Amino acid sequence: RTNAGRVLRVEYNATSKEGGVVHEEDHRAVRIRESQPPLLIDNTHIELVAKKLSVTIAGKWRLSAARAAFPFGNLPKNRNKQLLDIQVEALYDADHDKVAPHGIFGQGYDGDALGVNGKLDDDKSVESTTSAQAEGAIEGVWVDYKLASPFSTDFKYSRFDALSAKPRDVKKLSGELTVAPALSEHGVVGATDLPAIA
Repeated sequence: RTNAGRVLRVEYNATSKEGGVVHEEDHRAVRIRESQPPLLIDNTHIELVAKKLSVTIAGKWRLSAARAAFPFGNLPKNRNKQLLDIQVEALYDADHDKVAPHGIFGQGYDGDALGVNGKLDDDKSVESTTSAQAEGAIEGVWVDYKLASPFSTDFKYSRFDALSAKPRDVKKLSGELTVAPALSEHGVVGATDLPAIA
């Protein structure tokens, strides 16, 4: 949502060769391509550079999704597959916002300077299917975060239209608590195992 109240839905598919698409009700869809200048809508800046789509909401958030080859690309079932590496960066003090962020990434901005290690898969010696689903590191269970459709904002812990919401209480989680590393800014969370430390 922009500072003028416009709701933008940004689409970027790992397999798309056409770039991203910005949707807004009562407006035609706008394509975002690498060869074009950034799209500016109110306080929102959207651009595609080197297969990485970034959405920056000035003074609030930078969200990015980068296309990458599937791991172990030499395996027949992984050949020619793509994935999206997702990163979320607070551009303000999200840890103390009156509407505490939530969701899989957002709940980490809870102002307590603690990290939480959830359940991990044990057997890494053979090919296996992941069974760990962040149990202990997130409020509730993974199905609480499922969305009904790609642009839905409704899930158990949604803050989309909230005027105030407290952060999660990390002490109620069953995962192992650790001291989070000091970050130079407000922090970045994403699809990697370690936070980006400047």
